[in-house]
Amino acid sequence: MYKIAICDDDKNYREKIEKVIETEGILPKSEIRFYEYESGKELLENADILHDLVFMDMRMPGLDAVSYTHLRAH
Repeated sequence: MYKIAICDDDKNYREKIEKVIETEGILPKSEIRFYEYESGKELLENADILHDLVFMDMRMPGLDAVSYTHLRAH
């Protein structure tokens, strides 16, 4: 099972990313589990989930992709 996190404050973007991944057929739908997060803080609170892939907004209020990556690296 592939665990894919999509972190964006805009629900429409989260849905679009999920749809693209599903429709491209790169991975079988039955082997994908999506995790949606509205903020970097919410993603950080779920850091115990070992995601295989993370899509994250670069410009988001609060904890964006750059800040999140910096926190996780240190």
